[in-house]
Amino acid sequence: MIISLFKTNQISGIVFLFLFQALLFLNAFLHPIPLIDPARETQIFETVFGPVTLLKWVQLPLAFVLIFLQALLYNYLIIQLNILGRTTYLPAFFYVVASCMLPVNIYLNSGMVAMSFSLLALFTFFRLVSPKFPLRQVFYTSFLFSLGSLFYFPLVYFLPFVWVALLTLGYMGLRQWMVSIIGFVVPYIYVFLYYFWFDGLPEFWEKDVKPFFGFPDLLAAGFTIAELALFGLLVFIMASSAYTFIRTRFTYKVIQRKIYRIFSWFFLFVFLSVAYMPFFNRHHLVLLAFPAGVFLSLYFLNLRRQWWADVITVLLFSAMVVLQFGFY
Repeated sequence: MIISLFKTNQISGIVFLFLFQALLFLNAFLHPIPLIDPARETQIFETVFGPVTLLKWVQLPLAFVLIFLQALLYNYLIIQLNILGRTTYLPAFFYVVASCMLPVNIYLNSGMVAMSFSLLALFTFFRLVSPKFPLRQVFYTSFLFSLGSLFYFPLVYFLPFVWVALLTLGYMGLRQWMVSIIGFVVPYIYVFLYYFWFDGLPEFWEKDVKPFFGFPDLLAAGFTIAELALFGLLVFIMASSAYTFIRTRFTYKVIQRKIYRIFSWFFLFVFLSVAYMPFFNRHHLVLLAFPAGVFLSLYFLNLRRQWWADVITVLLFSAMVVLQFGFY
């Protein structure tokens, strides 16, 4: 069915990916831009992208291109790491699904921009698998995560993820730890100096930093039944994929098992970071696209019953269609 279209290693997979994403964006192009709470966006995001978000025929094509390029870069990264054992466009497909599963995330948002920096950071990080300049790559990885946090502040919680990932690959030492901190701090030094010079530090603290610290009130998030069903289905597939990996882990090389652990740590940090936010931002779910893409691909590639894959796919897209119509 749909999944089979993206298991190919031919260029047609990119064409199908483009058409599939176009279908996801169709409703957004046919309806006015919904009201999105601006208080949950950072000043830097509003300064750079604020005027664009008010223009539907500018921000939607920009968001479309951004997600499409992210998906292709992500797919290229997975192929280079060779953790699936074959060339396929399934990672890109599931990356698009996870990024656009909630209609509000189709519109240009801070999580989408932050994910762009996160992908570049992780692309840089995984070059450590065969390093020539490991300290430089550690610096750039932390630096890119830091730049992403300027657009979506909860990304600061991923600095410990860099340390855990380095520890998983066996590169963590005092120098790597210090270089990662320096790389993360450098963008904030320039930002603090800029706001200090223009007497904007109190406003920066009140609007960009303080709102993202606290304890979450998930009941206030107002999840719909369709959203809960979609989340439940994704959790089920992710759990099944984890079971598949655990059951077949001895068939993978040591470096592949380490990379899967790093993807798992990223997935865990997405949820841990929610515990320190006083509100649940649906843009935060965009960060799940990185681990979800590879684990969902692993599950469907190892699934022997094609009819079961079709059933799960129908359920997945049914929930997304209900959300689309309910949103508009």
